[in-house]
Amino acid sequence: MPVKNNPYGRGLGDSEPTVSSGGPEVFVCLYLIIFRFIRHKTFIATQKRCNVTRPSNPPQMEPYVKLHLSSLTEQNMFTGYGAGYVLVNRIRHEQNLIVLPDRIIENWGTTTFEQLTAEHFDFLLPLQPEMVLFGTGARLRFPHPKLTQALIRSGIGVEVMDTSAACRTYNILTDEGRRVAAALLIQD
Repeated sequence: MPVKNNPYGRGLGDSEPTVSSGGPEVFVCLYLIIFRFIRHKTFIATQKRCNVTRPSNPPQMEPYVKLHLSSLTEQNMFTGYGAGYVLVNRIRHEQNLIVLPDRIIENWGTTTFEQLTAEHFDFLLPLQPEMVLFGTGARLRFPHPKLTQALIRSGIGVEVMDTSAACRTYNILTDEGRRVAAALLIQD
């Protein structure tokens, strides 16, 4: 039996397709119910009472988001990097170096990736970092496992990445209070 005086149109008891019949008729039926409700005088009156105005000039956002919040401690942090240099505490370094939270070791001893030896990595053992971030220059290259074998046997983690990624990762880990060393090849 049809529902009488229904402001939304036909009811589910009508002979028209219903929600339980499935198929595309369901979507047409739901669309008609929603469309008729929106045109109903109760909905229109509610919409007028809750008139929300949008600002004509929404606030402008910065074009970038700073992903790292630096702390006010006296630790070495990378403040920039580019082709052939890194900035540590706003001081430019153009030679390969090792950066720890409390010290900087300049002229790491190697000039190119191909000249790396196990002794270059053994140099990091007495510094006792939790982890070594090895920055391989502008592009990612993996050293032979024999080169980092002494570090790994000592329980020191070694992560290999390009130099820019090593700078960013170092800042995050150092700010968390981790004792991390960044061994960076600046020149390719």
